[in-house]
Amino acid sequence: MVEGTARIKKVNQSRFQKLLGFFLKLSTLGFAAILIRIVVLADMGTLPRFTARLYRIPYADKAGHFILFGILTLLINLSLFYSYPKQDPKRLILTSGLFLAFLMAVEEFSQRFFANRTFDLSDLAAGCLGVIFFSLIAIGVHSLSKVWGRTPGSSRHQH
Repeated sequence: MVEGTARIKKVNQSRFQKLLGFFLKLSTLGFAAILIRIVVLADMGTLPRFTARLYRIPYADKAGHFILFGILTLLINLSLFYSYPKQDPKRLILTSGLFLAFLMAVEEFSQRFFANRTFDLSDLAAGCLGVIFFSLIAIGVHSLSKVWGRTPGSSRHQH
């Protein structure tokens, strides 16, 4: 009876992990699509009117880069942790961070080719700081999830 209960807990935990992994991947793709849409609208000069008010607030665009790229980083890293549970989390974070930094640099430098956009190295720096800060959060979340036994391959609740 105890073995059956342990097996049910293991199956339920496995289902939870699969559902969480699916949700993380779906959230990551959705958020990336939103960011791509924002970039395209900005390149076309057709961002909604309320964004013009945001640009009047000092450093709001820098905060936006920090938060938006940071959230994307967090989602990507958490998705990678669930997709590749046996990989070193620090290596996954380094790889995804460098890839995101490259994409951010390409996007920022591409603004030179659009009349209604302005290249700003401090925007790129704010995005990179967001990647670093939210990567640290991802490491913390991953460490806590291992303590709670909620990551794939964790040994807690497995007999």
